[in-house]
Amino acid sequence: MNKRYYHKLDLLKGDKHVIMGNHDLPKHTNELLKHVKTVCGMYQKSGYILTHCPIHESQFDIFKGNIHGHLHENEIPDTRYINVCCEQIGYTPILLSDIIGE
Repeated sequence: MNKRYYHKLDLLKGDKHVIMGNHDLPKHTNELLKHVKTVCGMYQKSGYILTHCPIHESQFDIFKGNIHGHLHENEIPDTRYINVCCEQIGYTPILLSDIIGE
């Protein structure tokens, strides 16, 4: 995301945790933190791991599933991978609880 749009994150309700991706610039982290709760490389919640790129399948002995982005329109034919790229979710934010059923 281009840093000139970070202020738009303030329009979203709830706690926002940004998982850095391959196009994010670490030098913009301090500015981003003015608008979100955390910026990280991965985030764990309720047995799931949230990442930008999908994790290796060997990690599923640790995690129930991998909520990820990066693949855009592409899917991995394994239900443990949950692709939440904007192309997959209709460019609309969704609640983590709706994804993992909490």
